[in-house]
Formats: sequence, structure tokens, C-alpha cells
Amino acid sequence: MTKVMARLESGVIVNLIQTSNGTKQTDTLLDIPEGQQASIGGDIVNGVFYSAQPHPSWTRGETEWLPPVPKPESADGWDEDAQAWIILPEPPPGDVWDEEAGDWVEVTEDTVE
Repeated sequence: MTKVMARLESGVIVNLIQTSNGTKQTDTLLDIPEGQQASIGGDIVNGVFYSAQPHPSWTRGETEWLPPVPKPESADGWDEDAQAWIILPEPPPGDVWDEEAGDWVEVTEDTVE
């Protein structure tokens, strides 16, 4: 059975390593517990692995990074400058995205290829 370990330098994750059960933890090579996520650039605080901070305004929660504004279900992304969630409008029914126009266009005989 394999496991994933994190190699740390100065407290920051610099590498993720898939190992066999025989690999021992050290001060700079730690097991990542099942259910926790770690990524390069992340770190470990009080035994909890954190991915790299996604945005400067986000703060640590007990197990994950938290945005300054709770995420609505319909959010498509985070705008750090505006400190707000991005919610893209739904396309009109039957429309398709026109890359050249950069907009939704109504499907007609001319737009169907």
C-alpha cells in the first residue's frame, strides 16, 4: 500500500512524494493524513495541512482557507480586487457562445455548422 508524504523546507511544502509503507517520517518528511489536502507552497499548522493560500485576503479556518465573504452556491470564482464572488449570468435558453463576438448569440441557421 502506498501513502503520500510532504517534504518541507523552512515549514513550506516543497514536494509531495508517493511512498511505500516502509518510509519513516522525519522532521522534514511528514505523512499526509487521509482526508487532508496538501499542495506545493502550502504548509502545516497544528497538525493540519493547508494548501497554498489561494488569495491574500483569505484566512485560515480550522481545516481550510476561508474567504472574507461566504461563498454562495452559484459562485464561479473570486475577485480579489473587488473582494466579491464572481457570478456569471446564465446564457439565454438556446444561445451558444460566440468566441469572436465574446458574447452569447441566438442559435439560427447561420450559427449552426
